[in-house]
Amino acid sequence: MKNKKGIKTDLILLEKYLLKKKVPVIEKNKITRFKCADEVYPYTNEPLKLYYNKNLDNKRVLTVTSSFDHALHAVLAGAKDITCFDINRFCKYYAALKKAMIKKYDYEEYLDKMEGLIFWLTKYEWYEDESKIRDFTDMLFEISNYLKEDEKTFFQTFVKLANVSGLKNRFLLSLLWEDNFFEMINNNDYLKPDNYIKLKEKLNNCNIKYVDSSVNKLRDKKIGKYDVIYLSNILSKLKEDNTKLLIYLRKLLNDDGIIYDCAWDVNDYVFSSKVKKYYDANCINLKDGHVITTFFKK
Repeated sequence: MKNKKGIKTDLILLEKYLLKKKVPVIEKNKITRFKCADEVYPYTNEPLKLYYNKNLDNKRVLTVTSSFDHALHAVLAGAKDITCFDINRFCKYYAALKKAMIKKYDYEEYLDKMEGLIFWLTKYEWYEDESKIRDFTDMLFEISNYLKEDEKTFFQTFVKLANVSGLKNRFLLSLLWEDNFFEMINNNDYLKPDNYIKLKEKLNNCNIKYVDSSVNKLRDKKIGKYDVIYLSNILSKLKEDNTKLLIYLRKLLNDDGIIYDCAWDVNDYVFSSKVKKYYDANCINLKDGHVITTFFKK
């Protein structure tokens, strides 16, 4: 994230989003309700530990940024070349924050910070607790060596805005489950103590890039081809024909490439003759109700 124009735009978005609840149009988007500035998921509610590819050595991975949990699983699985994309320009900063926290803190410290500070950001009136703002500021100082300059600038601005009363929006999305802290641990393999140690080591030897883009504009970014693509639940959130997007994404896959899709139902596009022309698909129903569909490029 070295683009000066990019950080200037993101800071403008942050101020307008938090103080005025207005989001200027940065990228025209007709396929999803999500915007270029929006709340960020603090963690995945997908059971990633049950379906992510556990051997990604020497694989190029493309994944939605979102909570950054998909990318962290890819790192744990051995991937060293990962591209994260999201139409929400705030996601990459939250990802940077999360990555810096993992690099800085041991397992128990990380969980304490997540529960005591990060989950605090999901509250509607988080900015009214001055002690929490000070604690968050202290944490930013502690992890500053692991943040790039534009990432520091973003969160410094965030703290300044947090000291302004009457914010219209919150930074992180509050998930509905009361036991969300335990759900976070249960869904993520990297939050097992031994795996957390492995992840800390592997984060130092991988290249993670961020792209501000909706899923249907990725080829415009000239990002190359990938062995694995994690879409999370993007396909089930689209307003347009999913088969068109799957055919579009095929051109971003290497030979024998794989796409992982997560949803609550088996969708019709899986059985489309157009999709079958380009992919072999396999659906697995998980106990928690999620349906994982794996698309294998023909």
